[in-house]
Amino acid sequence: YRSLTKHDIRNEFKQGQFKEKYSDYEINNNKKNGDEFISTYEDINEKNINVLDNYMKDYKKRYSKKKWLGKLDCYCEKRIFDKIDHIQNIAEKLQKNKKFNKNKIPRKYIYGLIILGSIPFFGLVIPAFFNDYNPLIKNWCFEGCTSLHDKKGTDISADDAHQQLGLTRTAIDKDTWNIITTANSVFLYVSTVIVLFVLIYVLRKVIKYSCLKDGKRKMCAKAYFDFIKKL
Repeated sequence: YRSLTKHDIRNEFKQGQFKEKYSDYEINNNKKNGDEFISTYEDINEKNINVLDNYMKDYKKRYSKKKWLGKLDCYCEKRIFDKIDHIQNIAEKLQKNKKFNKNKIPRKYIYGLIILGSIPFFGLVIPAFFNDYNPLIKNWCFEGCTSLHDKKGTDISADDAHQQLGLTRTAIDKDTWNIITTANSVFLYVSTVIVLFVLIYVLRKVIKYSCLKDGKRKMCAKAYFDFIKKL
């Protein structure tokens, strides 16, 4: 009976040692896995950053190989990437330091985009003001107008007809007005195309910057959808 009891005690003692060793092994293994995970994450993050950094460092090399529009595209891309870096640095300072002056946020970029987007609307001023529904100009007439404006009478002159109808001759004749409206239409269409092109171009470069920062060297359709989802 005593030998059986000693045998049980030895078994329990060995099991306790085994559990303790296994527990220590599990803790060390988890710690090791955690360290490996952190190390792997840091390596991936560092590689992603290196992709963007290497791309930025190769600017002069890329620029020297480009021609004409390629050089312009390369130059504009670098300017956009530099502005994005500047904005992100300010955003990081805002997150880390609550006392950081928010007035240092580059609002000029926001104002610049607003002004750029509003340029085509200047082409709508003339059509919006000079239309048949504006009561302010319903009594205006072109300079040198010889029309009687349905004023009956064979002995009445154009000047008398305008005076009797309360019409005011402006300082612009019809030919000059046609030139103004044509130029305004050209400005409206051209400015709209330019603004849309610039906005789309900037958006593509922002997406490209995001892809490079994530370690992706090539852009694809999926990158556009992923970027839109983040907005």
